Amino acid sequence: MRKPKKRNINPSRIKTARTYTIHEISKNIGVHKNTIRHWLKDGLKPIDDQRPLLFHGSELRRFISARQISRKQVCAIDEFYCLKCRKPQKAKNGSITLIICNQKTGNLIGECVECGTKINRRISLAKRDKFEIAHGLKKQASSHLIEMQFNSLNCAEIAPNLETTKAPPPKSPKDLKRTHYQQANLFDDVAPIGGDKNLRPNTSQTSA
Repeated sequence: MRKPKKRNINPSRIKTARTYTIHEISKNIGVHKNTIRHWLKDGLKPIDDQRPLLFHGSELRRFISARQISRKQVCAIDEFYCLKCRKPQKAKNGSITLIICNQKTGNLIGECVECGTKINRRISLAKRDKFEIAHGLKKQASSHLIEMQFNSLNCAEIAPNLETTKAPPPKSPKDLKRTHYQQANLFDDVAPIGGDKNLRPNTSQTSA
């Protein structure tokens, strides 16, 4: 069964100058009524104990904002946030690589030390030295292609010298006609029907 998608609650949708019932809160911010009842155990305070329960907007906004701040997890400089573990984790030794995205940012890629999931972290290249020291990385070149300053070892043996190699001059119409004539008279001794089928070239008429 597919798990329901978690929604980010916007506290600014709650007006601080009015009161809300459980049904109104559920409709306004898009959460289930049972979720709001669980919030009562987590510290959400109603105005009084009378039914139906009423909640002041300022108290509701304070509770939602504090809940969102407490759920944020800040990663240390040597940590990644693992989506599978749902918490900051360190990467396996030797699995971290740095990819330069542009002139200002880069992307650290590694594997979670606990679950082995691929983890990423976007960093600023202004702090590149700190991250390289923290993760034990050596300075790497940009991920873009870099033009080689020397040729391959087999390049001089295989590649022709373009400066000295010249294309042959085109043949004149007279030379083409002569070549065609020589090819047409190469086999001039044709055996009659039923005779010898072996054809021998007449080398006497071919020009040197």
